[in-house]
Amino acid sequence: MDKDPTRVGARCYRLSMADEQDAWKPIRRVGAPEIKVSRAGSRQVTVNLDRTPPDGWQEGFVHPSTVSFSSRMGAEPRLIGATVTFDCVDEAFDDYMTSIDERIAGGNQRYEQQVVPALERAEQERKIAEDSRVAAQAKADEEAKKWDAGGRKPSGSRDW
Repeated sequence: MDKDPTRVGARCYRLSMADEQDAWKPIRRVGAPEIKVSRAGSRQVTVNLDRTPPDGWQEGFVHPSTVSFSSRMGAEPRLIGATVTFDCVDEAFDDYMTSIDERIAGGNQRYEQQVVPALERAEQERKIAEDSRVAAQAKADEEAKKWDAGGRKPSGSRDW
C-alpha cells in the first residue's frame, strides 16, 4: 500500500481529494460486537465500523500512538473494509474492546492531523497548476486570434 496520502494516480479518486477532506467525519464503531465462542473457549470477535475508512486512516489504527492494552493483546486486530476482527479469551474481552476504541481514535487522529492537511496541500497545488494551465491556454488562444483563417499575419507582425 502506498504510504503517500497525496498520491492519487491509478486509484483514480481525484474527485475524493476535495470531497474527502470536506466531508471527513471521524470513523466510529457501530452496533454491538458479534462474538463467536470456539470449542476451546476462545472468542472470535467482529466489530463493525460506520463505513470503510479512507486511505491513510489505517496506519493510525494499526500503529496508534497510545493504546493501553496493545502489548498484552497478542495477535493484532484485523481491519478489512468496515470490519475489525480479533481473537481473545473471555477474561480479556473488555480490555480488547477498549483497545479497539483507542485504535479507532488513533486512526481518526492520524487522518485529521496528517492526511487531511496533505490532501489539502495536494489540492492547492493541483489548483495552482490548473490555474496556470488555464492562463497559458488563454494566452495561446489570444495569440491564435491574431491570425485569421487565411493564414495572414496581422498588420504590424514581423516577417520570419
